[in-house]
Amino acid sequence: MSDFTHVERAVDGARVDVGRAVDGARTRHEPDGENPFAALEKLFHEPARMAIVSELCGALDGLSFVALKEDCELTDGNLSRHLDKLQKEGVVTIDKSFVGARPRTTVHLTDAGRAKFIAYLQALEAVLRRAADALHGVEPDRGLVGGRHPASSGHGRSRRSATKTIPDLGA
Repeated sequence: MSDFTHVERAVDGARVDVGRAVDGARTRHEPDGENPFAALEKLFHEPARMAIVSELCGALDGLSFVALKEDCELTDGNLSRHLDKLQKEGVVTIDKSFVGARPRTTVHLTDAGRAKFIAYLQALEAVLRRAADALHGVEPDRGLVGGRHPASSGHGRSRRSATKTIPDLGA
C-alpha cells in the first residue's frame, strides 16, 4: 500500500487538493472525482466541427455558408453534414434567405452553443494541462528517453517529486 501526499493544483482559477502517491504517481481520483477526459464533448472534438464553431465564435452576425466552407476548407456536402449535426444539438441556427434572386444561408452560433463550446474548451484545457504536467521533465528534443519517461523506473511509476509546479499554458 502506497503512502499518499496531497498537492495543491490550480484548476479554473482555484487551488485544489490533488491526491498523489509519494512516488509521484497520480491516484485514480481526480479533484472532485472528475475525469477530465469524460468532459470532452465529442460533438466539438471532431476537427471540422471544432473549426466551424471556432470560426463562428468571432462572428456575431453569423457567417455565410460559403465563407464557412472556405474558412474551414470543407466541401459543400461535408459542411452540410457537420452543420446538420450542430443544428440538431442546438449549437447553431441556420437562416436561409434571398439576396436579390440568390439564396443565402447564414449560420449563427447560439448562446447555448457558445456555453457548451466554452465548457468543452475548459475541459480540453484541463486535459492539456494534465498532459503538460505528465511531460514535465521530458527532454524537449529527445522526447522519451530510452523509450520511457526519463523519471520513470520502468515499472509505470514515476520517481518525480510529489510536489511540482504545473506549467502555465496561458502564457
